[in-house]
Amino acid sequence: MPYADPRALPANPPPPLVGLAPRPGSRRVLGPLLAAGLALTSAAPVALAIAIVLVALPAMATWGDWLVHRARRVSGTAERWVDRSLHPTVASPHRFLANVVRSVVRAVPTLALGVGLIGGWYGLDVLSDDEALLTGAIRGIGVIVGLLLLIPGARGSRRFLTAPAFDHLVGIVAHRGGRLTQRLVVWWLGCAVLTAFGLWLTADLWPLPV
Repeated sequence: MPYADPRALPANPPPPLVGLAPRPGSRRVLGPLLAAGLALTSAAPVALAIAIVLVALPAMATWGDWLVHRARRVSGTAERWVDRSLHPTVASPHRFLANVVRSVVRAVPTLALGVGLIGGWYGLDVLSDDEALLTGAIRGIGVIVGLLLLIPGARGSRRFLTAPAFDHLVGIVAHRGGRLTQRLVVWWLGCAVLTAFGLWLTADLWPLPV
């Protein structure tokens, strides 16, 4: 039986958790989470957009960095000094700050669109006193901005590693490949509560004046 030439093999195979296909059950976990995020964002587009860009997505990307850092150390594929010498937790604070910067840069087009939509809402507010219309417009702005932030944010990139974090979250919640379990039911109930809470809240542009 012929043996593979070691020289033909990649010197540094890709680390685990990078470029993996979605885990079984990912839709069952991330779908309800997206619904809850959109419900909350529709109630407070400005405040939630800020929280998503500055806190939620950078935190997930930092978790992804932690997972990939650990996987590289375990597999022996760490190349950079930081990956070889520092524990993943020690490297997390500066990575979080770097991820905040990346998150803001990635979100600039969506935030610019949001600013334009809010400007349009203020124009509508001058022309109409219909509360239902104005409230619906706020929620529409929140849904649009939320979709444009959350879906690309969850996919991440090679430098903004949210995908490994969400993949790991799916593995924790849907630990039996997406089959119905008590853990998955509890997750659904939690997301349902957040969704209902977001829909119950009165839509507002806080902290902007209305």
